[in-house]
Amino acid sequence: MEIQRAPVLLTSDPQLRDAVLAAAAAAGTTAMTVSDPEQIPHLQTLDQPLVIGIDRVRHIAHHTLPPSSLTCLVGTEADRDDLCAWSAPLGASVVVLPDGVRWLTSLLAGDRAEGAGRVIGVIGGHGGAGASTLAVSLAQCADGSAALVDLDERGGGLDLLLGAEREQGWRWPDLASSSGYIDDLAEFLPSARGVPVLSMARAEDGPGDPSPDAVAAVLRSLAREHALVIVDLGRSLSAGARQGLRHCHARIVVTGGCVRQVAATERLIAEVSDRAGVVVRRAAEGASAQAVADTLGLPLWGEIPDESRLVAATERGEPLGDITRRWQQSCGRVLAQVTA
Repeated sequence: MEIQRAPVLLTSDPQLRDAVLAAAAAAGTTAMTVSDPEQIPHLQTLDQPLVIGIDRVRHIAHHTLPPSSLTCLVGTEADRDDLCAWSAPLGASVVVLPDGVRWLTSLLAGDRAEGAGRVIGVIGGHGGAGASTLAVSLAQCADGSAALVDLDERGGGLDLLLGAEREQGWRWPDLASSSGYIDDLAEFLPSARGVPVLSMARAEDGPGDPSPDAVAAVLRSLAREHALVIVDLGRSLSAGARQGLRHCHARIVVTGGCVRQVAATERLIAEVSDRAGVVVRRAAEGASAQAVADTLGLPLWGEIPDESRLVAATERGEPLGDITRRWQQSCGRVLAQVTA
């Protein structure tokens, strides 16, 4: 496996420094240690792992870190609360030493290098855009190489769209407080047609909205096990969904072509436009897909039909990929465009 560029360690704590350097040595690499954030070259475009000691986290908080799961915070068990508190603002994962040294060594060894899975987020620009339906269909089009993650706290659960609501396995209530790295996660999730899905809770399941740290841990795990991780972000963009947004290599914005739908989508664009493209759900009336993309200032990543039968199908728990060949082919083209 290809080794990443040498990691950068930001700390003044000798115990943390020695622990991280030992993990780096076990990974077959060396770490460049600095004590001042200003010493980190090209922070905005850093493409090697960045390990931040809890002792220096406040000194780096005013910097804009690259949106990468290669950034992690390290500390001891006594620092756990502070580590978790800083995880979401910095978009960083958490490593609690000494228990987390195995995952830290794995990260420094380059396990997220070439060949790691891509995380693709899907979000509706307005109510009824069909983002959840598209997310499920994209996962089904991936021929067994994708996992599906539900971060739509108001969506009722993606397992329903897959017809997997009665399948045994973990939902978010089982993982809502996870952190660090979760090994071999997919085998514990419900699966339908070869797609493992981590679904949001319903009322009978109790509270299960995931923390930002749990989202980071889940996406990191699934991206190591699958070529694609499709994330239904939900329009409310909860704290967990915002963490998911940071991990996305690509963000698909789904919208209809009518004036009000495009206007509603425009209000969302400022938050998700980085690494984003638009997929237009075309009805009989409305602007052309290219005109919608031009209005939103996003690249056009595809056009999907407005299939009225999909609503009835979801009520029956019918696999969405079986509804119409036209729908399936459209979703396949979108997936090919996004992953090209």
